[in-house]
Amino acid sequence: MKWLKTLELTDWSLLRVLRLVIGGSLLGEFITGNNWFLLPVAVLFLYQGVFNTGCSACEQGSCEIK
Repeated sequence: MKWLKTLELTDWSLLRVLRLVIGGSLLGEFITGNNWFLLPVAVLFLYQGVFNTGCSACEQGSCEIK
């Protein structure tokens, strides 16, 4: 249950909500269409949305997006 403590339930930005929506819709498309390519992409977006992570470039401080 340590991973539950890493969830940030505050600071919900538009990008975080967008990642969750994209991940959820891709997961729904995977379930209804049985397209196996969508599963890892959906899991990636859902992981980024739930745990509020992004690309590794932004974590190292070399991201150009401010």
